[in-house]
Amino acid sequence: MVFLLVMSTGVIAQPIPSDTTAQAEDDVLSLEDLMKVKITVASRNEQTMRETPAVVTIVTGEEIRNSGARDLIDILRLVPGFDFAEDVEGVVGMGIRGIWAQEAKVLLQIDGIDMMETSYGSLQFVGHYPVTNIERIEIIRGPGSVIYGGNASLAVINIITRDGKKINGIGANITYGQMDKALARRTVNIGGGKEFSNGINFKVNVMLGQLNMSDRTINNPTYGLVNYADSSGISTGHVNAAFKYKGLEASYIYDSYNLQSTLISNNYLFRAHMANVKYTYKVSDKFSIIPRLTYKQQLPWFLTDKTDTASYNTNISTYRYTAAVQLNYKPIDKLELTAGGEFFADHAKVYSNESHYRFTNGDNKIAYTNYTGYLQGQYTSKWANFTAGVRLDKHNRFGYVVLPRAAVTKVFGRFHAKLMYSWAYRAPVISNLDVNPDIKPEMVTVSEAEVGMQITDKMYVTVNVFDNKVTNPIVYTLLNDVENYVNDDRSGTRGGEFEFRLKSKGGYFNLNYSYYHKHINKG
Repeated sequence: MVFLLVMSTGVIAQPIPSDTTAQAEDDVLSLEDLMKVKITVASRNEQTMRETPAVVTIVTGEEIRNSGARDLIDILRLVPGFDFAEDVEGVVGMGIRGIWAQEAKVLLQIDGIDMMETSYGSLQFVGHYPVTNIERIEIIRGPGSVIYGGNASLAVINIITRDGKKINGIGANITYGQMDKALARRTVNIGGGKEFSNGINFKVNVMLGQLNMSDRTINNPTYGLVNYADSSGISTGHVNAAFKYKGLEASYIYDSYNLQSTLISNNYLFRAHMANVKYTYKVSDKFSIIPRLTYKQQLPWFLTDKTDTASYNTNISTYRYTAAVQLNYKPIDKLELTAGGEFFADHAKVYSNESHYRFTNGDNKIAYTNYTGYLQGQYTSKWANFTAGVRLDKHNRFGYVVLPRAAVTKVFGRFHAKLMYSWAYRAPVISNLDVNPDIKPEMVTVSEAEVGMQITDKMYVTVNVFDNKVTNPIVYTLLNDVENYVNDDRSGTRGGEFEFRLKSKGGYFNLNYSYYHKHINKG
């Protein structure tokens, strides 16, 4: 609830760019300047945090470094509504606004690349995602599905790392921590980048690490006493490389996360190669076209030393191929239109030749496709800013679905107000459909309202209320060592969030409070 982030040297030695003055000017923002930063996370059109049609939090790289955060969990726990807990086999997942969001409900992007594994739709936290080279994190507390698709039904976390111009040199840092009975963590980060006079901009960052989640002994109701000092080891590796030239942007991420299960004698490997290429073609000052190609190849939940005899298979390789195009058009000064189309294909292949390690279709391969079109308009008037959008999805298993979105925002002096309503749709992913071919998509509707005030140029306060309703929620079950996915009837939460931020040359003070309660509408 209360976080005092004081200015300090922290526990991480930071890379020192050759142009420290430029770095300071780029990274160190006053609270007033932060309120003026243009972001696109909620609308694809540039707007300030007070104007954008979503409940948004921005965490800057300066705040991350001065807080001493060593993990993405440390950062996200400073944001109202986020919390974390252990999921199956020791994987730590996320909850948002009282709803367990581990599988395909929160979109986590690093430099525009979706980090979700496409078999179960999960994200793996604790020591996974590097934080030392982050420029800023833009967070939507609420749905982003009209723009981003189904796995953004509850929140969006958009991580933007420093590019070659911001890095402007070579740097390295080392962290080490020790618990009473086990290693806490040891990591090495090495990176560099530069922008040349001809406009070529490149960067490469590499992180290697080892850690343990805990050294405590836990009394698990199923497995009895579990010593985490001997059964929660993690090895991680991460490479982030990017190239920019004029309108062309290309990026590549290699991600490896090897987890020792806390409950059974298995090691799980999550490994991914992900590449993204996009080009921004400005036809005119008012019209631009942005095509994009993305490729993801992953080993999700890959058992490296399997000792159990479960009948279901986890040793698969998944592939996602995505082609998309976005159109931005501003016919008049007060109106901005965004339209786009996207196609992705999910493929999975079983590694084992044993007959019981097959998909439910009897084959060792499975594939699904999805087509998307979306349109959004934002109109600025003297009374308020109006946003309306619609998304059309066509999944080859579930047919068509239409998702609307509407918002009204208003900034008047130091005050702002927002009123938002959105639908979200989450189609089952590969393993959902494999274990239960009759599983249905889940639908989410979210209503939100926010008011805020910039008290002074150093103090800012916001209050919001929300209502989340989930129809046909997809629920994981495990009975007699056999996993399954089923649809429940309804679930949801209602609540509110409060946040006060003070930022001055002497340091920061953040005070926030999140409240929610279970709300299931049977009507």
